[in-house]
This record gives sequence, C-alpha cells and structure tokens, in this order.
Amino acid sequence: MKDCMRYRERLHEWVDGELEGSFGEEVDTHVSLCPKCADAAKAVEHIKLLVKAKAQRPRVPEDLEARVRQSIAIAAGRQHSYPRWTGRKMLPFAIAAAFLFVLLSSFNHFFPGQNQDLHAMVSTHVFDSHLRSVNGEASPEWRFDGSEKMAAFMAKELGTEVRLFDLDRLQDCIGETATLQGVSFEQCGDLRIAKVFYLLGQEPLSFFICPSSPGEIDGLQCAMEGRNLAVFCCPSESVCYYFATSREPEEFQKIFQDCFSPQK
Repeated sequence: MKDCMRYRERLHEWVDGELEGSFGEEVDTHVSLCPKCADAAKAVEHIKLLVKAKAQRPRVPEDLEARVRQSIAIAAGRQHSYPRWTGRKMLPFAIAAAFLFVLLSSFNHFFPGQNQDLHAMVSTHVFDSHLRSVNGEASPEWRFDGSEKMAAFMAKELGTEVRLFDLDRLQDCIGETATLQGVSFEQCGDLRIAKVFYLLGQEPLSFFICPSSPGEIDGLQCAMEGRNLAVFCCPSESVCYYFATSREPEEFQKIFQDCFSPQK
C-alpha cells in the first residue's frame, strides 16, 4: 500500500508522459502489475480527456458519423483479441478511443444530445468513487436497518422514487452473503447523486443513483471498463442507475438480470 501511494501521487505526470528516467520506468512496471493503480491511472486519464474535450470541442465533419460507425464495426470484430487495459503501453489507443467517444457524443444512440456529456461525466465520477471505496478511502455517511427505510430516505433527498436491491433476493441469486452498508451523497458537477455501499461477500459494489433525464438505452450497458473494474448504467423513468464492480461483465449482467430487474 505504501508503494501504491508513492506511485499514485505522480499518476497525473505519468499519464501526461512527463515522468522520465528510472522512476518513470518504476511506475510503468508497477501500473502494469497492480490492477488498482492501473484503474486509478485510467480514472486520471478519463478526467483529463473530459476536461480537454469540454475546453475545446472541434466541429464534426458531416461524413464522420458514417466513417466512425464503420471503424467501430471493424474494431468490434477484433475486440476478442484485445487485452484489458494494462498501463502506459495502451495509453495511445485508450486516449484516442476515449476522445472519440466524447467527440461524437451528439451521435450516441443510447444517450442523445446533451445527455451524453452528462453520462460521460457521471461514469467517470462513479469509476473514481468506487476506487476510493476499494482502497478503503470512502465510507457511508448514513446507515439504515433495511433497504426500505434507506430507499424512502433517498427518495426524499433526491426528490424522486428510487429502487434498491432486495437483499434476500440478491443473496439467493449470488449464493453468498450480501450486506447493505449505507449511503452517502456526492456532488458530480451540478448534480447531487447518491452512492449506496454494498458488500457482495467481501467485495464492494458501489451503486449510484443519478437524478437525471434518461437516454434511450434499453437495459444494462457497460459504460466504462478498467483493468479490474467496470461501470454499468441503466436508465429508468426518472433516474439513471450506475453500478461499479470488480466482477466480470458477463457475471454482473446476470446478477443485474436475476437480482435487480423487476420480477415478472
């Protein structure tokens, strides 16, 4: 942990390529071997990209959408051969992909118009906030005896109805202990969002509720993926739910479908 803190203090410089010499090589090696620091670097990278894209957004040529969709289709066919993000050697590709993601926000099918900027901002916030939970740097402000009391409190605070996991159902479908630890409220830009702290076994699951207008997305989608964690999103009628977890995407998709989606 001491080594991690030493390297994380310099991640902003490392992401910008400003660390040279032996220490820069040390950070290269550490980030390639430490999933938590790799994801911390990914969070730094996303924040820098969002700030840059907001400050200077170029005009998009009319034919760019078609060319980008063609490129995405080609990349999707090769996706199985790419490793998960592992450090500095993947930065050029990651930066290009993330910048393109922000640049083409107005063309996004799932979150049209200005919602795409909001979605990118919240996804980045969720990613970074979950890292703080994993590292023991965040804890809930409010604790309740049961999901119903907490949901009622959150609905009052956010001004809209919210839905939480049913703990009994969650434990049944994952086959291990599920614990509801509490909730905190965080500021993300102009939005006040709720962060619910769960433990699935010994592993934290961060569940965020954003009181924003939903996009056109249907069901659960992976919004951002690091080396050792992923962020998922699912809009409902009045809020957008975000989940940050270290579980594999396929596994969490099943947990969502079996444990959170309304029972038929």
